Amino acid sequence: MKKTLVVNILSLLASLLFPLTAVLGMLLGQVAIRIFSAIFSSNEYGQIGGEFVFFTFSGYCAGYLSAFIISKVYKNFNFNFALIIPLLVMIYFGYENILAAGKVSVSFLINSFARDLAMLATYYILLKDYSLSKI
Repeated sequence: MKKTLVVNILSLLASLLFPLTAVLGMLLGQVAIRIFSAIFSSNEYGQIGGEFVFFTFSGYCAGYLSAFIISKVYKNFNFNFALIIPLLVMIYFGYENILAAGKVSVSFLINSFARDLAMLATYYILLKDYSLSKI
């Protein structure tokens, strides 16, 4: 019982790394996809992708980096407790995106939602895979 409580608390503390690793992953994803687009796009064929692709790819990179780092920081994590902070962060920023969309555009809301969904789905799938691989 006491060991389970310690594992749960440490899993929750490890998931506090999610906001930092997510931002870093988004930045790396944006840089990577923009470099790829600049190299492989030409005036003859037009631009590869668009903002939707850029946002979605950066969300994937953020989720991947977050799941990878959190699984390496604390290998004995409880999957459910490692999801609490990321879910709360995504709910908060989803709400903020809805508020900001009225000031910016609907395409921003769609792109942000796609990024957040890709981030959370990638984080969930990879973290679940990491938790199953330790069994």
